[in-house]
Amino acid sequence: MKTIAIAGKGGGGKSTTTTNIAVIAHRAGLKVGLLDTDPQGSTRDWRRARGTADIPVQSSDGTRLKEALARAERAALDGVFIDMAPAIDAHALSIIGAADFVILPMRPTILDLGVTRKWIELLRSAAKPFGVVINGASPRRQGEDAPMVRDARSALRRIGAPLWSGQITNRVSIACSAIGGRGVAETDPIGPAAAEYAALWRGINRILDTNRRINNVYPTPHAA
Repeated sequence: MKTIAIAGKGGGGKSTTTTNIAVIAHRAGLKVGLLDTDPQGSTRDWRRARGTADIPVQSSDGTRLKEALARAERAALDGVFIDMAPAIDAHALSIIGAADFVILPMRPTILDLGVTRKWIELLRSAAKPFGVVINGASPRRQGEDAPMVRDARSALRRIGAPLWSGQITNRVSIACSAIGGRGVAETDPIGPAAAEYAALWRGINRILDTNRRINNVYPTPHAA
């Protein structure tokens, strides 16, 4: 079982990233579950709106993490996605210690960059593999990043952060899919948002070497 934690600033897109890549993995044939450790409970709300247990969601925190992961193991899950709280504290250290990989979604703003740098320092000190994902980005034009995205990438490269070459573009379709507890790959499977999340999952998949492949139902991400 692979454990992937999604960490970072509140409002940076942790829950949206968690649910959408979980849906992609589920549709690719993996048996996955979600662990919501954020007191805001967005992932739990998403599960209630979904109305089905095909992607189970548990609530937990750092004190009950081992128990929650043990339940996931007994359920023979292929992977667990942990939606983390924004606080950098002892609970966060427990989750990071248990994770195989950590995703840091961040919006291309100066406030997000400052918090992401703190998470990067923590993950480096813990010697934990991680990657930064630009989320809620302005659309690319003619294959070029928007100026704010370009500036954020430059700042992250200066500190040597491992950075995904793609982006998750700010699209209404992503927010609309969450209303019914769905991922955008379910509500708009051939749209550009689904393609971006599928590309992100392929990148994570290569890092974790799970030897699973996504069916060819998602187009290559493109400017829109």
